[in-house]
Amino acid sequence: MSRTVPLNAWERRALAGIEAGLSRDASLRRRLRLLGLRGRAQRLGSRPMMRPGPHLLVLMPVSLFLLVAGVATSAAGFIWAFAGCWLLTGLTLLRLMRRTLLGPDRESPPPPFV
Repeated sequence: MSRTVPLNAWERRALAGIEAGLSRDASLRRRLRLLGLRGRAQRLGSRPMMRPGPHLLVLMPVSLFLLVAGVATSAAGFIWAFAGCWLLTGLTLLRLMRRTLLGPDRESPPPPFV
């Protein structure tokens, strides 16, 4: 059971000063980011979600076509083309998963703090 008590002017100024000091602390931001505590705007989805690019939307059907053509004809050219295309498709999918797991605000994991 929590009660809301209004703050007087002095308490509001003190609280604003504390919040300003905390917002300038880079190591605190990094630690909170490591814990998964992000800002309210990010939790509410203010940034667009990660979507596959047009290159992935082209690579997947081309890979599927080359797979079917390679199995149907057993031609070395189709099989090698499928191998190359599938490698690019797999790397692109891994990159998309990495960006999605790390979040939209960072491309690489933060350095560990000690």
